[in-house]
Amino acid sequence: MLSRSERTFWRPPWGPLKIVPTTQLLLYRRTNTYITRTRQTLVSEDGEEMTLQQVVEAMQVLQRKIEESKRRAQEFQHEHERFCTKSLAEQQRLRDESLAEQQRLRDESLVEQQRLREESLAEQQRLRDESLEEQQRLRDYAEASRRLVEETLRRNEELRKGNEDLRRTRQEQPRQAPDVSVGKRRRVDPRPFSQTIMDEPIPQHIVMPKIPPFSGVEDPETHLKVFQAQMLISRGSDAVRCKLLQATFTGTALRWFSGISDEAISSFQEFSQLFEEQFAAHIVKPPRIANLFDITQKDGEPLKLFLNRFCEISVCVQNPRDEMVVDAFVKGLRDYRCHHQNPPYL
Repeated sequence: MLSRSERTFWRPPWGPLKIVPTTQLLLYRRTNTYITRTRQTLVSEDGEEMTLQQVVEAMQVLQRKIEESKRRAQEFQHEHERFCTKSLAEQQRLRDESLAEQQRLRDESLVEQQRLREESLAEQQRLRDESLEEQQRLRDYAEASRRLVEETLRRNEELRKGNEDLRRTRQEQPRQAPDVSVGKRRRVDPRPFSQTIMDEPIPQHIVMPKIPPFSGVEDPETHLKVFQAQMLISRGSDAVRCKLLQATFTGTALRWFSGISDEAISSFQEFSQLFEEQFAAHIVKPPRIANLFDITQKDGEPLKLFLNRFCEISVCVQNPRDEMVVDAFVKGLRDYRCHHQNPPYL
């Protein structure tokens, strides 16, 4: 409801008296005055005055242009709205695809982590089991070694006591003159060593060499090398070496030693020479460089075992050339032989 100061009475040219707002009346009057003045001053572009019809036509053209601009603006607005809707839909689709891809990658990562965790646990369990087996094997080996050492010490002690008893018995019994009538006599107490060797006692600090006994079918050179290596530690004399070497004989070798004539051996050099000559048939000939080319890696044999087997034989070759040894090792590899039997270019 308008107050009295905000309303007034006005009669328009085309109708009855009305009560209108004061501001509207003032606006109408100002517009009417402006149109009247404009009619009086309107001119064309050529400088001529424009009639009312021309002004109306110009206003209509202007109105059409305004409507065309509005229509284009509306079309542009609709196009913009469609573009925005399409852009939002595309953004939503890309967002959904990105979330789905992230979820898939997350799931794959979790599955891969679970698989790696299970493999790691299985590998740790396997290594733990292998470690326990290796510890048990080393424990068994240590126990077997301990028993072997105890047995060896026991045998050495028995041999030492036997040697002492034998030495004591020989010292107590008077030396008998050698029987000249040899013929077919039976040798109960053989004496192949000279009297000098027999009279020299075995020192207390020297123990029996820890080597396998020689029965007559082993390599005599290898047996002598192992024996001399053991005696380098004890540093026994020539006579002690003779006595300890004959203590390693058994079987055929012991029967051969018993058949040697009395006092035929006066030094360790003579003893070792007779020993090698008697069992020369069992001497293993050292391998030559040509034999290395016959060593090949077997099917399923690990490279480490093949390398150990190759080195065990190659160290016995006298004065080998390094390039020949390398060529023989490469030739014996399984991959090298498969490559040359089935070349890749055939």
